[in-house]
Amino acid sequence: MGFRLALAFFAVVAASTGGTVAHAASPNDPASATASDFSGSKFSYPIGGTTGWDISWPQCDNGERPQGPMNFSVIGVNGGKMFTTNDCLDEMFSWANNSRTLPQVYINTNGLPDGWVSPLCAKTDLPCNAYHYGYEGAAFAHRYAKSQGADPQYWWLDVETGNHWTNDRFLNERVIAGAIEYLQATGHTLGVYSTPRQWGIIAGGYAPGLMNWTAGAADLAEATTRCTPKYAFGGGTVVLVQYVSEHFDTSYICPNTGVGRRATMPVVATGG
Repeated sequence: MGFRLALAFFAVVAASTGGTVAHAASPNDPASATASDFSGSKFSYPIGGTTGWDISWPQCDNGERPQGPMNFSVIGVNGGKMFTTNDCLDEMFSWANNSRTLPQVYINTNGLPDGWVSPLCAKTDLPCNAYHYGYEGAAFAHRYAKSQGADPQYWWLDVETGNHWTNDRFLNERVIAGAIEYLQATGHTLGVYSTPRQWGIIAGGYAPGLMNWTAGAADLAEATTRCTPKYAFGGGTVVLVQYVSEHFDTSYICPNTGVGRRATMPVVATGG
């Protein structure tokens, strides 16, 4: 991502209200999960109050990976914008499987490019084209992820001003809505990575109600103070806060999310 996905979480707090496909309660609300959700050798959701990493295409060339025990990790599927690929996805997802929690993935999103036209829309119908650009961009990413053995339950949309977006917030909203609807229709659980400021610039008042991964904290100490509505956006709830640690994107899992608040937890080895 740009502040980038440094994911260390995934307790799904809120079901989406912005898409046409609703999520079931259990996958989206850790409070409704049962012991069976944690019955395998890995957690389905990260533990609240812990940290994890995200990596993507920028780490392909140098092969550098965070070292030590991993609580959680998120891997970028594309190459920084829609309709591109992270050529190291298969290797990175295999690395992420060393985490104590099942890996997650994210895709970078961006605005409708000039001249992009869907066969389902009139050339002059920009909202229609924007929606299908987002929908098809998510479908492209999903097909690629499946081909690389990297199609987990949880996906994040990276929405940040570092990518190209139009000056029309409604068109940008339509792109995001298309990506959300595709991934929800294929049974995935979604969150959005951004900040209140960036979300406002890009999508205005659009409120899909997805869980929030908020960026911008300077360090872990500051990250622990940002699990509040002040840092939420798009009608969602902050569950993850990103900061940079030793030049890797790192994220703090808010303590009111994740399996850390549950009484029924499996014993998990903490060795490297």
